[in-house]
Amino acid sequence: PWQETVLRAFGRGERGIAVRSCHGVGKTATAAWLTWLMLLTRFPQKTIATAPTSAQLQGALVPEIKMWGTRLPPVLQALFDVKASGIYLKEAPSASYFEARTSRAESPEALQGIHSDYVLLIGDEASGIPEQVYEASIGSMSSEEAITLLIGNPVRTSGFFYDTFHRPGIRERWFTIKVAHYDSTRVSAEFVEDVRRRYGEDSDAFRVRCLGEFPKADDNTVIPFEWVQAARERDVVEAENVKRVWGLDVARFGSDRNVLAERTNRSGRVLDVWGQTDLMETAGRVAARGNA
Repeated sequence: PWQETVLRAFGRGERGIAVRSCHGVGKTATAAWLTWLMLLTRFPQKTIATAPTSAQLQGALVPEIKMWGTRLPPVLQALFDVKASGIYLKEAPSASYFEARTSRAESPEALQGIHSDYVLLIGDEASGIPEQVYEASIGSMSSEEAITLLIGNPVRTSGFFYDTFHRPGIRERWFTIKVAHYDSTRVSAEFVEDVRRRYGEDSDAFRVRCLGEFPKADDNTVIPFEWVQAARERDVVEAENVKRVWGLDVARFGSDRNVLAERTNRSGRVLDVWGQTDLMETAGRVAARGNA
């Protein structure tokens, strides 16, 4: 039923649709259906999907869209070229297509400069999409038939996705819906009970994963839930020409040891371990190794 509600909101022309939900309720399928609706019934049109990580796009959303494409009648399948990160109308590939583009703060152009008579912008795992990407997307919503769909688990209590549900002046312009585990027959009772037993019914994990609620902003939280979630899902890009960084744990005398380690990008290794030296000897040993 909640999927029908979203589809009807799209059909009546809601320009902004935001869906926050628990896990496993069919968000990705809904985005796939709307993608094919654009490809099959609008022209010219451009549908662009983005997510914080390439794994989310290439491991979830893009395969889901392609899977639903295989269920089309062969005569409709034959109209499109299906490629790794996009689907293109053969007769007019530059005028009607779907493309998946990863969004990063340092390259926020994923949703920028999208202009057509019909535009659909899809933000998957919308809590994690950088603010710079949302800012860059404003120009792409300039046409009368432009729609933005944001879907995701509500893992952050800040950012544009959160604002569509809570911030005055923004929330009034968005059609929003919350989907909890009890709103969908797709979510198993065993999953809900497992999360309840593991984390507790009052935990942020249960709120996000089962209730589709944003986490609580507790003052006594050392590491916020959203930081942990972002660290798990983040794409880490190795920079080029990164200088080596040395770290030294000084022990001097006693049973402890001096340890000299080196890090480059995400790779690290221990260079030397020794004991029973005073500060000057330790400094000289490190300097000698650095000059070697």
